[in-house]
Amino acid sequence: PTLVINLEDLLIYRSYTPKDGWRTQKRPGLDEFLRAILPLYEVVIFSDSYFMVNRNCFSNKFRQWHLF
Repeated sequence: PTLVINLEDLLIYRSYTPKDGWRTQKRPGLDEFLRAILPLYEVVIFSDSYFMVNRNCFSNKFRQWHLF
């Protein structure tokens, strides 16, 4: 089976502070979530955001799970 997941707000989120500006961070528990679903599903991650997502923040972790 295939599981399609939206990147924004489910796997990552953005936060703003005056000191750091906008930051993109992975959700707590993301590693465990991926570890649990990857043996069961073909995972497709998409983004419907028109904002530029810094793929480099997460691509190393996603490569480890063979998502990129």
